Amino acid sequence: MNFTFKKKQYTESATPEEVAALKDRILIYDSEIIFYDEVPVISPFSVEVTFCETRRLIEEFGCKGLIINLVNSSLPDAESRRIIHQNFGDVCDLIQHAAFVFDKSLFFNAVIKFVMFQTNLNSYSVHSTNEEAIEYTKKILNE
Repeated sequence: MNFTFKKKQYTESATPEEVAALKDRILIYDSEIIFYDEVPVISPFSVEVTFCETRRLIEEFGCKGLIINLVNSSLPDAESRRIIHQNFGDVCDLIQHAAFVFDKSLFFNAVIKFVMFQTNLNSYSVHSTNEEAIEYTKKILNE
């Protein structure tokens, strides 16, 4: 499906095509890694849909690495951060390493540290490109 996301929050009123497009942003990179390409405008609904799909793929395929690309995403609002916090801990219980890709925003860095502090996952990293994140995640998973 070729879907172009608008710079808006997607909500429960999303069309079936929009929900499918949200899920399509989560894909299996290889047998070890799930790649999560965050939407341009994060919403509580988009977080619920994408984390549900992420959990499903991790459980189905046994992937132990997760790369979350935040490069084209806006900062999440307070409600979206709360939903991320609620969902991310469950995902972290299933993986060995999470890698975040973003433009080195200090706020994103603070949010990531806050979220990771409240999970049981001790292995995470921050990168400026997807390639760096993939390479580092593969290294960590193969140690």
